[in-house]
Amino acid sequence: MGTLGSEEQVFVKLWDNWKCSADEMNNEAAAYSTLCSLWGKVIPRMIVYGQWGFCHTLVLEFIEVHNPCFLEVLGANI
Repeated sequence: MGTLGSEEQVFVKLWDNWKCSADEMNNEAAAYSTLCSLWGKVIPRMIVYGQWGFCHTLVLEFIEVHNPCFLEVLGANI
C-alpha cells in the first residue's frame, strides 16, 4: 500500500515485463472496467494502468471491505 501525492491510499499490482506481456495487464484492466459500477464498494476503483519502469502496472484505490459473514464468525457487531 502506498499514498499518492493527493493523499489517496492505493496499492499497485506489478508484472515484470521481462516475464509477462502487456496482454495480462490489459486483460485485468478490461475486467476491472466491466465492474465499474461496483468500484469503491466491494471492488477497488482502478486509477490507472500502464508501464512503469520495467513493469506493467495496475494502480487501484485501497478500500477496506468487511465481509459480514467473516465478521459474524469473529463475533463482531455489524
